[in-house]
Amino acid sequence: MNQRLVHWPMLKSGDFEMMRPQFEFYRKNLRNAQLRNEVSFGIKGCSFAEQINSAGLPNGYHYGWEPPFGTRNPEHEVGMQYHHTHYFHTQLEFAFMMHEWYRFTGADISPYIPFMKDAVIFHFEYHRMLQRRRTGRDWDENGRLVMKGMQATETYKTGTNPILEAAALRKNLEALLALPDKWVSKKEKELFRDWAARVPELNFRMRNGHRTLSPLLEEKSSSRLCNRELAQLYPVFPYGIYALGLPGLDTAVHTWKYGLDPAGDTYLGKEFGINGYPQREAWWGWGQQVPMLARMGLSHEAKEYIVKKMSDAKGDPRSGNFKARFPAFWGPGYGCMPSMEWGAVGMVGLQEMCLQTIAKDGREIRMLPAWPAGWDVDFKLHAPGRTTVECVFSDGALQRQQVTPLSRRADVVIGQ
Repeated sequence: MNQRLVHWPMLKSGDFEMMRPQFEFYRKNLRNAQLRNEVSFGIKGCSFAEQINSAGLPNGYHYGWEPPFGTRNPEHEVGMQYHHTHYFHTQLEFAFMMHEWYRFTGADISPYIPFMKDAVIFHFEYHRMLQRRRTGRDWDENGRLVMKGMQATETYKTGTNPILEAAALRKNLEALLALPDKWVSKKEKELFRDWAARVPELNFRMRNGHRTLSPLLEEKSSSRLCNRELAQLYPVFPYGIYALGLPGLDTAVHTWKYGLDPAGDTYLGKEFGINGYPQREAWWGWGQQVPMLARMGLSHEAKEYIVKKMSDAKGDPRSGNFKARFPAFWGPGYGCMPSMEWGAVGMVGLQEMCLQTIAKDGREIRMLPAWPAGWDVDFKLHAPGRTTVECVFSDGALQRQQVTPLSRRADVVIGQ
């Protein structure tokens, strides 16, 4: 569901009420997603797949009713293509978005708390069920959750402990533990605190002599591309585990510089003509390079990608680069035209180049963290704690800044 990308820029733009309809979708369909687990697996939690219908249930016509390549793996559930059987990351990202919405607005999120809890509960219940089926035990030898037979986005298939699920569970549990007791009881917090210690560690691998983030635990599964998503940099965006002002940022930067995988003989090169490194070169559509680069402070690269991303729409580079009738009608990209996630990723990328609110437990207001020195900008954006930030930067210098309320000025950091 690339609608997640459409909604991320609404936080800093202050369009908070525009996010409610998407949140309401999950609230209204929560019972269906719970019943699916109760009836099919006998477990708690909710399971919203990536491709779902208006009732919140998986699209049979999208996934297919049986695997396309013969006998179903007994570890995979009936009625879903094998690669998508365990792909439920989207609900974790939307749950985290709700936490961020609360952090920005301080609004009442009680209607969404059941979903925010269940999105996490499902992953622990489901993967413990599968682990018991395989080994008779709930956890691995270190007492941690095992997510086996998983994929890291659509790019890396069939491995263990995908980095985006590990990052998402970590950040969602941190956020749940920080909520008031009226929404998350002390007993629930005891359970969530235990689970937080059981979330798998992020995966790493050596590339060109540098320690980089790995999309999956297994080296074999973590090198063959089936799509173009930058799964290994999801801990940068959207989850903010690596960012300016946080430790270990060089690992994320090395991942961008040295830790991407070549197309090789995959269908990306054969059918789409994308040779070299698709995760770097496929910038169009939902490609998330700009916000990731901005959070790493790579302003030169962010500038290069945002220019391509936000230039007047000329259509998908793979389709002859035809010109669209309207400047904002990018696409078709990976779906239809206009490609809404294309422009949305550009928006959130620009916002992250102007303003970041991640370090110091989200209290820091970092202005112009990845803004090109030769560009002028005049912006007003929103920050956590019902804060607005205004800035004018021109002729290579900061001309004006204003932070409301005044008490938040002490949290401001300029540049990198």
